[in-house]
Amino acid sequence: MERDLDHDTLRMLVQHMDIKGKALFLTLASSGMRIGEALALTFDDIDLEHEPVFIQIRGENTKTGEQRYTFISSEAKEALVEWLKVREAYMIQAKNKNAGFINHGFSGPRPEISCDARIFPFAMKTAQDSWTTAIKNAGAKERDRSTGRYSLHIHQLRKFFRSQLALAIPVDIVEYLMGHSGYLTDAYRRFTKKEVAEYYLKGEYRLSVHAVKEINRMEGELKHELQEQQKTIVHLVAQVERYERELESLRGFMDAVARNPDVIERARNPEGPLNTVRNAAPRAGRKIQLQPTPHPIIHPQ
Repeated sequence: MERDLDHDTLRMLVQHMDIKGKALFLTLASSGMRIGEALALTFDDIDLEHEPVFIQIRGENTKTGEQRYTFISSEAKEALVEWLKVREAYMIQAKNKNAGFINHGFSGPRPEISCDARIFPFAMKTAQDSWTTAIKNAGAKERDRSTGRYSLHIHQLRKFFRSQLALAIPVDIVEYLMGHSGYLTDAYRRFTKKEVAEYYLKGEYRLSVHAVKEINRMEGELKHELQEQQKTIVHLVAQVERYERELESLRGFMDAVARNPDVIERARNPEGPLNTVRNAAPRAGRKIQLQPTPHPIIHPQ
């Protein structure tokens, strides 16, 4: 059974690779290329000055026979630039190492260094050995019970590319970059290279092996801040609703005052003529009852 190749696992493997392995496998993880397509790349196929780095994959090296292009992440570019600094020294060392096998007839001569324009001038087996060594050194040596093979495979880098990039950009662009035949013509018609590059830059962070941990931390902090802001917004909305109710009551009072302007006068001057007249009116309407005058009682002596 295959083990999922997530960011943490891939980062662990890359930490146990030399510079050529880092450059190759970060290129694969961020481009969606097949291993054979990457090993066939030449200097004419790559534009390091383009943003993002542009890679032309010739039809003679693709599974479908159709030419396409893709990009690599800035993280992969950094590793690739470092690899290119030591590439020629690696080729000289590999040629000298191979001399003994050639003398004994176990291997054919390598191409002259000046004639090998490949970015990664080594065989498929060398790439596979680099991957296997990283698995062993990283302690990720789980094997499939049915096949006996390691649970982590190089081709899982394409799966990683698709699953991660599709979280951020349209899936048909992802499929196009991977070279899936059903999407090549359609995506070519619908999107310009500039548009595809812009989409790639938008989702590039999902392909970053080392930066994604920091990005996840920042996302967590941002989520917390948004939650706090949401609480503040809810509180402010409640205040606004209360103020609106108070304002509505005030409007009702103002309307009542507009209909009865004398209310203000009475409130300001309780002893004024309006209040005097109004207070006197009820008394004027009352019936006055006469009471007899009491006379002193005279008692006979």
